[in-house]
Amino acid sequence: MFTLTAEELRNMAIALEETGAKFYRNAAGLLSPGPLADLFNRLADWEDRHRDFFYELGFDTEAGEFVI
Repeated sequence: MFTLTAEELRNMAIALEETGAKFYRNAAGLLSPGPLADLFNRLADWEDRHRDFFYELGFDTEAGEFVI
């Protein structure tokens, strides 16, 4: 069986969002300026906001739950 702590899970989520943002920014950089590049940059910004949410998310070990 594979077990993750809340902190490990949160760190994995942060890493996933960072990877997504990097992917979208790299994709945008390969394109000529325009609507499609703008879309990829916007998607990267959304991933950044998701990452920020996970950074702000804490875990209350006594209560055994996530807190915002």
